[in-house]
Amino acid sequence: MTPSHNIQNLSSLEQLQQYQNQYKDCRIGLVPTMGNLHSGHLSLVETVAAHCDKVMVSIFVNPAQFSPQEDFASYPRTLEKDIALLANTACSAIFIPKNEEIYPSNAALSIYNLQNYPDVEPLSKVLCGVSRPHFFDGVVKVVCRLFELVQPYCACFGEKDYQQLLILQKITAKLFPTIKILSSPTKRNAKKLALSSRNNYFDAEQLEFATQLPNCMKETVQRLVSCQSKEQWQIILKEAKKHLEKYFSIDYFEVRDNDDLQLVESPNAKLNARLFAAVYLQDVRLIDNNPIT
Repeated sequence: MTPSHNIQNLSSLEQLQQYQNQYKDCRIGLVPTMGNLHSGHLSLVETVAAHCDKVMVSIFVNPAQFSPQEDFASYPRTLEKDIALLANTACSAIFIPKNEEIYPSNAALSIYNLQNYPDVEPLSKVLCGVSRPHFFDGVVKVVCRLFELVQPYCACFGEKDYQQLLILQKITAKLFPTIKILSSPTKRNAKKLALSSRNNYFDAEQLEFATQLPNCMKETVQRLVSCQSKEQWQIILKEAKKHLEKYFSIDYFEVRDNDDLQLVESPNAKLNARLFAAVYLQDVRLIDNNPIT
């Protein structure tokens, strides 16, 4: 699909409906975002474009996924820059809903509460769900609400947020079984740091420090692949955490199964796992994950 420079900006539900009527015979793909876009987001657009006739990007800073102590108020909002970036992609429409359109007071959104799905909710209680217990409920609520409004053929999420991706795959299969969930590999900068909107909080020196995370994770995965015993497995992880503690405050650094996020504490012949990490540099939270293959 060739880049579209005539992107429609949809700032109301009425305009969204007009767009849907205009392209009612087209497969519309959705890329949900909170804006402050980077090339990682743009890669999601291209992934969707390969499966759909039209690509819509939503931009909505979702209050439901921020705790009172987090950075909702200061989260970067760069709409003009985002629109300019999307002009050079396959995006054909940007949906910029208002808070009252996503969360109307009369909406029955309780169906989207994770606690209603006991086979999915446990996935939200580990890794990021420990220090951010509100987060995945907020993500599921806003994504399901967007699915309800847009009714896309497919939607795409990045593997950097692997836990989020897994939860959304399972919830979508239950509530919106006709919507296909696509994934896109983690995009990284020249020094292998996973791209994130929050990287904008760093100065040049801090960005250099931040590269210690992907470097350490890569080395750790290489060591785990050739690991032969549970004792050695634990030593490898302990040494890696000790190294990271020179640069970061560690939230978690652990290996979990790809499918159910159960903790993996030793090597085995059928290893199907990833190394997951979340750390703080100053007050900025970084997450990453690497498959162990």
